[in-house]
Amino acid sequence: MPRARREEQILAAAMDEFGRHGRASASMAAIAGRVGVTKPMLYTYFGSTELHTAPHRHRRAIDDLAASGTADLLRGHGNDDPLDADALKHVWTGAVGALVGWWTNHPDRSAQDMAARCARLLTAIRD
Repeated sequence: MPRARREEQILAAAMDEFGRHGRASASMAAIAGRVGVTKPMLYTYFGSTELHTAPHRHRRAIDDLAASGTADLLRGHGNDDPLDADALKHVWTGAVGALVGWWTNHPDRSAQDMAARCARLLTAIRD
């Protein structure tokens, strides 16, 4: 497998592990097992610092996108309340996290299946 692809797999597994268990309880063995490598290989790919910081960097970027997107959505409806925007960001990230968790438990579903499912669910909520 190309190194870049393996690194993507490791980062995805690490983000899920850190997201589910937090930094203190995340298991390098669990991350390694999910991608079919050994713990020493994780450190070969990233070193100890990068493997711990990459999921947090990605999580922060996702959180920033959610914050700006939900604030823009509310502003489009005439609502500039920063507390409403913060609350909606939490609702949105919670819903997205729950959907990702559901998808993790249904690995037979493709990305296209999941995108269509999300569109149906969001349409149902909006209507």
